[in-house]
Amino acid sequence: MPIVSDEQWWEILAAAAPCVPSATAGAEIERALAEYVFGKIDPEKVEVERARQKQIVHLASKLQTALYWRRRQVPWPEHDPEQPLRDLQAVISILWRHQGILDDLKRRDPARVLLLRRLLDIWVDHFGGTLTVTDRAGRAPSGPLVRFVLAATRGVLKPPISPHTIRAYTRKPKRARRAKGISPPAK
Repeated sequence: MPIVSDEQWWEILAAAAPCVPSATAGAEIERALAEYVFGKIDPEKVEVERARQKQIVHLASKLQTALYWRRRQVPWPEHDPEQPLRDLQAVISILWRHQGILDDLKRRDPARVLLLRRLLDIWVDHFGGTLTVTDRAGRAPSGPLVRFVLAATRGVLKPPISPHTIRAYTRKPKRARRAKGISPPAK
């Protein structure tokens, strides 16, 4: 029996308007919800993944430091003077992504956070949406993305994901994109 009923699928489509889903959007939502509902996360596997992410963050931090100091001390390559900066920005992007995953794995319910991240990816990749919400003074965040996430998780998550949580997760990638990543690494 599918997790997403026909009625719920129509609710998701209405919530996502004016975005139009890809041919595989429904299957991706179904898969994400099934993994959440049936894929009870084993605490031991969470610990193993947490250790793996911690190691990636540690190694990326060391590489960031090395690239930062190399960029400051070695003359710019004549053929591509922007290469050291691009290398540094790429490593910082990797570092921030894995630090975010590590932070999510430290939460009380990592499966819920992973489901939200997956739905945000589906929103961008299969609906062509943007990670933005509408903020109005004194009101909860709203907009197509918030309606989409709430419609997709209706009947699965108790309590539902807060619109404020959705907004917080849309702001994480923005901060990473905005930052240039050329300040000295923390020692």
